[in-house]
Amino acid sequence: MGENVVSQRRVSWSRPAMDTVCLNVDGSLLSSINSAGYGGLLRDNHGDFIWGYYGATTVKNILCAEIMAIWQGLKLCWENGYRKVLCCSDSLLAVNLIKQGVTAHHRFANEIHSIRRMLENDWEVVITHTLREGNACTDVLAKMGAISNSPLVKISTPPSDLLRPLLEDAWDWRGLSEDNTLWCKLLVYRYGSMAGNFLLDVNKNVRAQSIWWRDILRIGGEESGGWFKSNVCNVLGSVNLIRFWQERWLGHESFINLFPQLYAKSLQPDAPIVAFGSWSDDNWTWSFDWVVELARDDMDVATERCRFC
Repeated sequence: MGENVVSQRRVSWSRPAMDTVCLNVDGSLLSSINSAGYGGLLRDNHGDFIWGYYGATTVKNILCAEIMAIWQGLKLCWENGYRKVLCCSDSLLAVNLIKQGVTAHHRFANEIHSIRRMLENDWEVVITHTLREGNACTDVLAKMGAISNSPLVKISTPPSDLLRPLLEDAWDWRGLSEDNTLWCKLLVYRYGSMAGNFLLDVNKNVRAQSIWWRDILRIGGEESGGWFKSNVCNVLGSVNLIRFWQERWLGHESFINLFPQLYAKSLQPDAPIVAFGSWSDDNWTWSFDWVVELARDDMDVATERCRFC
């Protein structure tokens, strides 16, 4: 038996379980041209685009568009053999109507009853509410549906307007969590640690970088209110990737900001944490190289910081 659940409100696109696909759906009503449409897309647990769809609705009503987005998306999932589906809609009303059911007198009873009957198939479907911020990709497709002359258009590759929202949804967490994959190692070799590039507190000249890389570094940047850097910091794990001075690996400030005078005297300005010490009998011993011998006050600061670390 299938199941439909209204559980969480997601602010950003959320990665489904390993064996589950994520179906994001949305409806759109364009009052300026008196048209309505729907759209949706399917992604795997890596955030990779599988397929999408959009279409126009005969009824110029936003609730109808939201319901049709869910209906067509689930129908395509079933027909294409997907049996574990997380379906995310930003219409709480549509999600609740499907979950609770409606009487035969409801305006969209036929569509809602069709969805509920489909959920009784032998598969696992979770229908949940998401905030609009977590549904940006489908907003693009829903607007395409509203200006379309077709009731259903299937796409196997994302249109150009969808590329940036897909990038923003997927590449930030992939770059920070899949550091063992070949593609990520190539990026680290070319540009340095992705975690470092996102979290550095020093200004970087990115004009010489590729357009694609600059686009990634803009995710959650100053143009978006700086939400990424202000809410994320490194957790110390691989000490050969995180740079001692530049990155915020202890607290919410980098050491280059906390101790600029010590940084100016370091012979290891860009070195990773692993270069500043070694393990012996499960004990870490710090070791620093300085341009000049430290004054008494500087030595006290460095000693206190090492003790705290």
